[in-house]
Amino acid sequence: MYIVILAGGSGTRFWPLSRSARPKQLISITGDRSMLQRTVERVLPLKPRRILIITSHIQAEETQRQLLHYRKVPIDVIAEPTARNTAAAIGLAAAIIAAHDPSGIMAVLPADHFIKDEEALRDTLIHAGHAAKNGYLVTLGIMPSRPETGYGYIEADMDLRGEGPFPVRRFVEKPPLEEALRYLEEGNFFWNSGMFIWRADTILKEMESYLPALHNKLSGISFTGDVWELSDLDEQIACVYQDIESISIDFGIMEKSSRVQVVPV
Repeated sequence: MYIVILAGGSGTRFWPLSRSARPKQLISITGDRSMLQRTVERVLPLKPRRILIITSHIQAEETQRQLLHYRKVPIDVIAEPTARNTAAAIGLAAAIIAAHDPSGIMAVLPADHFIKDEEALRDTLIHAGHAAKNGYLVTLGIMPSRPETGYGYIEADMDLRGEGPFPVRRFVEKPPLEEALRYLEEGNFFWNSGMFIWRADTILKEMESYLPALHNKLSGISFTGDVWELSDLDEQIACVYQDIESISIDFGIMEKSSRVQVVPV
């Protein structure tokens, strides 16, 4: 499994503690280590093949510095020249992984989550990985504890028995309170966590269908060899990012694809 950590956010809701060059994922919120460091540490027991950190060029130097002492797994810090939302960041990571390992499973995680039960998350990622091997786009849906109106929701088709993954019926943007209360009562709606598991070639194939312009740009990236020397890609990445659309992976693919499944957590 490859781990892709999205660490390019600006953390505006934590201002003034969080600044553009040192956003919340690079500062300590819950202890002595930053949220990014905690995210890396919680996936190390999975023994991933590599960890790819997608971040902003403004934050790349500090990101590199915070990860210097993690040596058990190769870690690549990939700097985006400008923010283009999650579809571009995930597509870039998928293109890099697919060039070396097309069927490789990639788990996409935000860098700014607080996870209380880290072992349960690791078990869920392994469980979701089995579905991802069969060509599904798997997302983790958090079982809601309250009628929250500030989160997006995922409606699951739970008519089939088992613990999931379940087919996704639809994604719902932040609902009004009455709808959120109904979702809680119905029991098959989950908070959208922004965590995903899929094969690199699967997500690129879906991008070809639903985000063809982005896919065309990414397919133009060339590698000089089999070595993971990603600094050689800086100029190519800058070219790709010049005129691509800024769109989230949810709007661009997850709300359109027929391959989406959810694992309740």
